[in-house]
Amino acid sequence: METRNIFKLVYVFGIIILLTQCHATQKLHFSRENYKGTLRLDGVYYNKPNQMFMFLYANGVRFVGGIASDSWEPGVKGIEEFYSDTSNYKNSYNLPYRWGIYKVINDEVIFSGWLSYYELGGYATYTYNGKILNDTTLVLNRPEIYSVLEPPRKINIDTFYFYPCKYKPDSTNKWIK
Repeated sequence: METRNIFKLVYVFGIIILLTQCHATQKLHFSRENYKGTLRLDGVYYNKPNQMFMFLYANGVRFVGGIASDSWEPGVKGIEEFYSDTSNYKNSYNLPYRWGIYKVINDEVIFSGWLSYYELGGYATYTYNGKILNDTTLVLNRPEIYSVLEPPRKINIDTFYFYPCKYKPDSTNKWIK
């Protein structure tokens, strides 16, 4: 009977440790650096036809807006309208997987960010890279990740185009210092 209680106690402590570790946000793969290059930063980068989009900042921070809805007409102009009102996206500031960092080495851009993994209730990190074609076009080798418990299913090679915006979310957040 005594041995069974010890096993129960060890089991409970193991679950507690696992749960507390899973909610921790892992450290990104490199440090944030200010960017002083030629990429346009006064707008949004988006791909076609999915219209996944992201904002890049001079302080090396990246905000991933997500995927533009079909109801946003006409296309990327709807993204600008959406981000003109901070109440539309204020909850995104609390989601680590919306944030990341980037750095540029010659004509290569490297991204690091967090991936939400619901299976374990926490956030893992990822890194991917791409090539800068010019100051408004990026070709990214973006992995298609559905779970941190399995490898990426494929690598999407996506071209991201720049669109100038008057409104852009503030890059200040609690995840990246």
